[in-house]
Amino acid sequence: DGKFDVWAARWTGERWSEPVRVSESGANDWAPTLAAAPDGSVYAAWDGYDAGHYDISLRRMLASGSGIRLDDTIRVTRSETYDAHPSLAVDGQNRVWLAWTEAGPNWGKDWGVLGKEGTQVRESRRIRLVRYAGGRFSEPARELQASVPDWLASMHEYPRVAIGPNGLPYVFFRRNIHRLPMPEHELQLGMGSLKHKVN
Repeated sequence: DGKFDVWAARWTGERWSEPVRVSESGANDWAPTLAAAPDGSVYAAWDGYDAGHYDISLRRMLASGSGIRLDDTIRVTRSETYDAHPSLAVDGQNRVWLAWTEAGPNWGKDWGVLGKEGTQVRESRRIRLVRYAGGRFSEPARELQASVPDWLASMHEYPRVAIGPNGLPYVFFRRNIHRLPMPEHELQLGMGSLKHKVN
């Protein structure tokens, strides 16, 4: 149907099982990530566009005979913000740690035509982190952006979560550095050449 979906298959030790469709929306579903739990289950997370903006979904998968059994899909986010690029890890207590990139509402859209506020493509980025355990989500007492030095406290994206030897989650991320025009910079365009001069 021209849409992207998330599928999964399991290696039985001898062959691959029949693939099963993990995402269920009629829109595009992107950027899947997997994490195995000590209890033998596997979690999948992805971002999807079924609500007209990017949201994060989570689903648990278990071995069933030579195939895969799927639990119900859990919708992690339900807002007009841009929520994408999830990363998963599961600790020794089978608690799921999920991080993703968040930007403002109506991200990347022609919001002038829409007649409401929007967010430019590289205007903002931050990382969200949640823990899923016992059927409930919880968040850190402080935002990750408040836990780093001021010079590093903005434009965080593409997180990666890992569980350390001490059982604690660690979040790695990329910081995008804006290169904005400054008075001391002079940009000169010539025939087929570009020169950047710093006084």
